[in-house]
Amino acid sequence: MTNHEANKPEFKVSPDGKQVAYIVVDPTHESIWVARSDGTLAHRLTPWYPSGEGETAAHIHLDGWSADGFELVYKQVFAYLHARNQCYIANVPTGTIRTVGDKGSMGAIDWNPKRADELLYIPATSPVYLLNVRTGNRVEIKGEVPGLRYEHLDVLGFTPDGDALYLVRWEQGRVVTVGRTGQILWHIHVTAPLGALEWSPNGQQLLLGIWDQDRRVTDIYVITAESRNWRRVVSRQAFGEPDDSYDIYLGTWSPDGQWFTVFKTERGGSHEIYICHVETGELWHVLTMDLAIYNCVWLP
Repeated sequence: MTNHEANKPEFKVSPDGKQVAYIVVDPTHESIWVARSDGTLAHRLTPWYPSGEGETAAHIHLDGWSADGFELVYKQVFAYLHARNQCYIANVPTGTIRTVGDKGSMGAIDWNPKRADELLYIPATSPVYLLNVRTGNRVEIKGEVPGLRYEHLDVLGFTPDGDALYLVRWEQGRVVTVGRTGQILWHIHVTAPLGALEWSPNGQQLLLGIWDQDRRVTDIYVITAESRNWRRVVSRQAFGEPDDSYDIYLGTWSPDGQWFTVFKTERGGSHEIYICHVETGELWHVLTMDLAIYNCVWLP
């Protein structure tokens, strides 16, 4: 889609599917660019940030779009300052950029999928805040989850309805949702490490990539969030090949919540994309490439 030779394999599609933000790099700098989904009207949104060597060198990470598609939040991660970083919000139509919080070890950050003015973030001091980006007012999320510390989380974000937060520790196999006042709504704890998690568009189901320690492979399960009933929907045997010849990775849900993508990577060989029906487990082959496939998204 883009004509830049040096792009990171990191991009974010706007909620309406009409724009895509991506990172362009050269040997010493990085910046964020935005284009229409057909590749036209590509333009640089942010300054060129130094990314080479030295104390000021940093890398850019895209966190996501606001619900209305007008703003992007991103981080500048400084490699030589003990992984400290600075968070920014860029207004796409005007090009104006403002900072969020102080420079520090800011962790997870997420836009409310239903409210364009609300941002979830963890500053260096490690409480979790809900920030109104229009007024600057912020509210701390109180409460504790036994055995989990907010600053040690692998993933923290909004549930699809924007009314609750979810917390993930991959190695512990734990997924917890909490309300805005910190109360625990529900808790999933599996006896194996997690490799991926994707919410269904309606927030009623979760797809989890779960590591089978005995077979040394990852299988994909679907879990009903309310009842916590779960079943395996994709196993390695579905591809009819020896387990040690390839890896599979969980992709994303289709907008209608009926399908999801699965990546299959031959060890030392080709890379493939499949779509899987969440109810039947039926797999359809979509694409095979010799190049590595880092990500794909469904357009609304």
